[in-house]
Amino acid sequence: MIPQTVQAGNWPRLPASAVPEEHWQLFCRRRTAVQMYIEGHALRAIEQRTHLKGWEVNRLASRFLTLDDQGQCIGERALLPHIHLKPYERRKPSGNKYSGQQGGMSGCLQQLLETYPEIEERMVAVLKDSAQMLDDHRNAIAFLTKKFMQVLHAIAPDHRGWPYTTKYQGRVSIRRYILALRNHVPGSYINAHGSSEARAHIVTGTGHRPYLAAQRPFDIVELDGHFISAFFVLLVEQVNGLMFPIPLDRMWLLAAIDQYSHAVLAYKLVLRSQPGASDVREVLVRASLGGWKAQTLENTNFSYKVDAGFPSSVIEECCGVMFSVLSVDSHLSNIAKKITLQARQDFGFHHYLGPTGRFETRAKIERLFAEVVRHTALLPSTTGSHPRHGRADGAQEKAVEYQLDLTRFIQALDVALANYNTEPSEGIGMFSPLGLIRQYMSQAAILPRIAVERRERLKVDLITKYVTVRGSLAEGRRPYIMLDRVRYTSEHLAANFDLIGFKLCVEIDEHDYRAVNAFLPNGAAIGVLHACGWWATFRHTPYIRRLVNSLIGQRALTITEDLPPSQQICDYFIRHNEPNRALLVKQAEDPSLSTLPRAVVPVKKPVKDYLLQPDQEYPGLPAAGQADNRGGS
Repeated sequence: MIPQTVQAGNWPRLPASAVPEEHWQLFCRRRTAVQMYIEGHALRAIEQRTHLKGWEVNRLASRFLTLDDQGQCIGERALLPHIHLKPYERRKPSGNKYSGQQGGMSGCLQQLLETYPEIEERMVAVLKDSAQMLDDHRNAIAFLTKKFMQVLHAIAPDHRGWPYTTKYQGRVSIRRYILALRNHVPGSYINAHGSSEARAHIVTGTGHRPYLAAQRPFDIVELDGHFISAFFVLLVEQVNGLMFPIPLDRMWLLAAIDQYSHAVLAYKLVLRSQPGASDVREVLVRASLGGWKAQTLENTNFSYKVDAGFPSSVIEECCGVMFSVLSVDSHLSNIAKKITLQARQDFGFHHYLGPTGRFETRAKIERLFAEVVRHTALLPSTTGSHPRHGRADGAQEKAVEYQLDLTRFIQALDVALANYNTEPSEGIGMFSPLGLIRQYMSQAAILPRIAVERRERLKVDLITKYVTVRGSLAEGRRPYIMLDRVRYTSEHLAANFDLIGFKLCVEIDEHDYRAVNAFLPNGAAIGVLHACGWWATFRHTPYIRRLVNSLIGQRALTITEDLPPSQQICDYFIRHNEPNRALLVKQAEDPSLSTLPRAVVPVKKPVKDYLLQPDQEYPGLPAAGQADNRGGS
């Protein structure tokens, strides 16, 4: 019975280049014979034209119409000489193999698997079991070979044939079978036993198109973070003109990139162990509203290229542009309400959440991070991707020896990312990212943009919080609120005792915690409430206050009146080898700073000892009246 699709002339065909030259004429005669057979010609007519006997034509037609594993006829490939359409099948039972005997065991493994099909089912289950430690290739195959023998003994304890009848118990054949079986379930095997890189690679190259594809600039923005794997030094001025290097290793690079044009939209260097939601929002603000300016470089050998920069800062039409989709992973900073709710409402994007550690979902930004790694891995102070992979010997000491200054690294990073947007890319038709955006904008493209009157407000990172007004008229305590162990009040709030016990909604600026805006439950504004005490003397963030409050609560830090509080906090972190936190304090106070100011050692003021009389004759000696701070130093 010939299928209708074959009768209509639809069957797998073989290109001429796939047929060996010595078999071409025979292949053509066989193909003509099968075509005439399908068209219904008599066997005699076929024999007269192709010189093939009738029984040979029937054999070729049967091979031609044989179905493969996918249910389709094999077609013209079956007409090639010496082509096997089915594997070898052993019919003779396996017997003993004598010493010195060679061969005689062909097909024994396949015969064993057909007799006990449960063996293959259990071996597939072992390959998919993540509890099995199959890291090293050689040990994995040896373990699986041993597992095969255990499974065989469990399923057929009375079996006495192959592989027990051979000297090495069929070890080579079993290994080849395990390798072939593993290749049949590659996805399950890699997900169970592969590394994180292998698990990410196995889902790529399948030929499937991505579900989301950008159709214009700023259609899809990819945002991710990368840990800088290298030591740097932070120069701290101990005395006038003398800089003391302190090693620094905790840095994250947050970046946003446009999927359509491959342009870097914005970035931020985070000097903490993990980036937070405020850092993510700041990158979004920079990507949409701009504000980037070229830095004054200390190293002029590596400078900005012409037209280098970031789209929202160097292209006027891109300032205030809105994104359609924000593609991020499931890091905690990306799923905070500040991003999924507030930032989404402010910038009008769809929040597309992808899995952590799966670089294929954000291929463009991972390509950018790979370029950053390629350069940082060449540094003598690199820590590599693993303690046993790529880490330089004495990385921390080399950072101090070669003076790998953090300030110059920040400048070099800014230059590299700004110049990256001017480099032609083959993936976008040899355009540069900025050139592609400019050409798109020159065609009178209309993109959604944020209204000008809203841009200034969006630059301020505000969070809302509900607090209760405290105070007591009977005790004479004027109304105030508490935020992170600090009192906030104003003249208007302090004079209204009727507000005691009310819930107020306060707006907190993540970049300046010295003052907050307060509102009543009905929306009426109370005004600005200012912090009390020394926390009102310098600009700081909520993160810094909570960190310092924790140290004060542990009695590890005490703020005195000898020096400014910000300087005392910085000195504490410097003394405890935490220069990144010290720089965070200073950058919160002045965002333009990239180095720490001089570390000040407080000098205790002399305290007069009233138990001793002043010595007027020898004022320079520690005599009576000159002893400072009795009992101390």
